Amino acid sequence: MKKRLISILVAMALLLGTVPVSVFAEEEENNTDTDVQVVDTEEEVPEAEETEETEAVEPEADGEPEETEPSEEIAEAVVPVYEDPADPDQDETEMIPVDLDTVVTADNFFEFFNDYGELLETAGDELTFKGDFSGLDLDNIVIGRPVAITSDNAVFKNVSFYVVSGEVSIDGIKIIDNDKKNSPAAVYIEGGEDIKISDCTVEFAKEDGNDGSCIHACNSDKLSISDCTIRYTGDTDSSNFNRPIWIDGGSDITIKDNTIEASIPSADVNYTEDFAMVYMSVGISLNDCKGVDLINNNATVTSAGKSGYYPTACAVSITSTGLTVKDNTISITGSDYVYGFDAASDLLDCSGNTVNVTSDHYGSAFQLTGPATSEIISSNKVSVEAASEGHGIYVGEDINAGEPYSVTISSNEIELSSEKCTCIYYYAWSEGKHNCFTVKDNKLKAEGSKLYGVSLLYTTADSVISGNEINTPGSDTASCGIITDLASVTGNQITSTGLGISVQGASMIEGNHVETTHEYTVDANNTKSTVTDNHLKAAALTGDDSVTNKDNADVHDNYPPVSIAKAIVTGISGKTYTGKAITQKPVVKLGGVTLKSGTDYKLSYKNNTNAGKATVTITGTGDYTGSVKKTFKIDKAKNPLKVSKKSSTIKVKYSKLKKANQAFTNTKLFKISKKGQGKLKYSLSSVKKSGESFKSKFTLSSAGKLKVKKGLAKGSYKVKVKVNAAGNSNYKSATTTVTFTVKVL
Repeated sequence: MKKRLISILVAMALLLGTVPVSVFAEEEENNTDTDVQVVDTEEEVPEAEETEETEAVEPEADGEPEETEPSEEIAEAVVPVYEDPADPDQDETEMIPVDLDTVVTADNFFEFFNDYGELLETAGDELTFKGDFSGLDLDNIVIGRPVAITSDNAVFKNVSFYVVSGEVSIDGIKIIDNDKKNSPAAVYIEGGEDIKISDCTVEFAKEDGNDGSCIHACNSDKLSISDCTIRYTGDTDSSNFNRPIWIDGGSDITIKDNTIEASIPSADVNYTEDFAMVYMSVGISLNDCKGVDLINNNATVTSAGKSGYYPTACAVSITSTGLTVKDNTISITGSDYVYGFDAASDLLDCSGNTVNVTSDHYGSAFQLTGPATSEIISSNKVSVEAASEGHGIYVGEDINAGEPYSVTISSNEIELSSEKCTCIYYYAWSEGKHNCFTVKDNKLKAEGSKLYGVSLLYTTADSVISGNEINTPGSDTASCGIITDLASVTGNQITSTGLGISVQGASMIEGNHVETTHEYTVDANNTKSTVTDNHLKAAALTGDDSVTNKDNADVHDNYPPVSIAKAIVTGISGKTYTGKAITQKPVVKLGGVTLKSGTDYKLSYKNNTNAGKATVTITGTGDYTGSVKKTFKIDKAKNPLKVSKKSSTIKVKYSKLKKANQAFTNTKLFKISKKGQGKLKYSLSSVKKSGESFKSKFTLSSAGKLKVKKGLAKGSYKVKVKVNAAGNSNYKSATTTVTFTVKVL
């Protein structure tokens, strides 16, 4: 009864433009209705005196007011209301009117959310959370419709956000969920499209026996997580997931510019029914997504504790398609088996990342598994320190049937330190599943005992290992720079204490520079390989003699000295005439090795002083023979001619002009600051007075003598003269214009 009367009074007030003094009474004990006081903005009303219990002021009447239904006009008034969730049978006329603004605080929180933490339909589409919300008696805040939420220093403690709608944005909120209560995530997102989490701080501490995440999203499209700080503390329970950022399903996912700090255990891995490995502990997990941009994030993952037979921790795990992984900095330190990136993905483009892995046993920066059709790993900087074994880029084929790989690994810098190291490794696990590799222009360095630069076995014949710098000075002579079967090996620079190249199939080995302290440089393994035009230098043997097991191989023309006739020469450019001999600073590469001027070659020149075509000859010295010639052009120099007027005005007396022509030599008219190259020639360009031409009244000789003809009328005449230096074989021609005034008075 009382609620109906309040609703009618507020509706009347809105229509008439006046409001009673105090429309609502304070909440009675256990009454969940929301108090809203409507104040008359036109007339100031004195505050009622405080009493122990303030009743709503009602119109004066004898006895109780008569119950009447609101008039049709009043019923049509727009009165914002919300339902009492505790009373599902609440009559529509008993709904409590509210006057909501857009700023949500701990004091007015339940004007925007019901008692279960669910966002009300009447709460508006744009809200700002302000201040500390730690006093809320809620486990979850549920966002079930589109809304844009911003922050004014908003902090939520031990309250999780559940987003179950699309078109939701949450910006700048701090969510601290660390009381280890029974909650799987600080922010949980289910379905929806176009959800944005930005500039938030999310902290989460996992409880034993439960899965844990800072942000967990399932089947959400166009999800964006950006500019957030993510802090996660896991437990040691290996039977549950520790995944600070966990994305399952969805498309067009963007994770960008975030800082992630995670402490997770090294936990035993699980396997699917298809024997695919599933990480229990991983910093960023992307599963079954299509189209993901993982860009410019900074993740630091530390493994705290371990359990299980195969304790494993991974910084980023990806089982999705269409990924761009770019410009991230990933560091992970852990126990037993530690991985930077693990990608069982197709259409992966991974570039510009910095990956640091530290393990007390096994570490790998990149682990790629199939099935896949295209993967690009380029321009990454990798560091791995592991006690027993380390890999820079490990490519293993999925044991299930799938499409062959096409993998490009280029321009990466990889440094490893371990008892056993392989910078780039591939081995097909099942017979006949050969894949195409392009491994080029990488810088590979390993330190330890048994070291390998590139090991590619069971590749296709069109695979290429080219232009890499490989340094594997292991203490074990089993170390090797390159191991391959069918890939062509060209233009690599290899320094090793073991073999430089081990060939286990019919391969082309050409143009490489191999130096080793081992007995041999290349092991042809009696294959039908071709080994030619390489610089080969072992402990005691050189050239063809340093190739072992070569019965079936074609081995020829490998030696120092090596001819530099096929060297790649760059850095030769056109020059300009200076009057002195012109030289070049070429870059000379042979077999991927940059040769040193004065040690490996010397330079000589022809026609390199005057303008025209010059020649530089590069002649091998020391370990190199032969020569290569390159031409370059010397252009003519700019003509130094600089001429100006001696005086702005040349005066001529009219009395003299009436009788005869008047002449002026070039020395009186022109000042030559810099003499031009080539013959000078003067020509009269124009003579004008008030826009009218008087050129016929003047003559100028090619030597620069100016003649003013007899009878020229009084006045000022603007004279323009062109001075040309013809130039010569080393200087261009040049023309300058000199302007002065001839004044007849």
